[in-house]
Amino acid sequence: PHVTLSEAARVDAGHGKIVSFSDHDPRGATAWLDVQGNLVAVGQIDDDGVGRVLRGFGLGDDADPK
Repeated sequence: PHVTLSEAARVDAGHGKIVSFSDHDPRGATAWLDVQGNLVAVGQIDDDGVGRVLRGFGLGDDADPK
């Protein structure tokens, strides 16, 4: 299964931060994709909708400088 991340969630995942998901997103290990379909991370979404990065794949050249 996979989920498509918003731009803000993509940046958070790229920095290894916790990402919040909605009730309709799949639980367990999922592929996290950006809006272009690029793999950002493999993450684990718990029953409360809290997602944690298991393996990140970096932000590339367009990383948020914040």
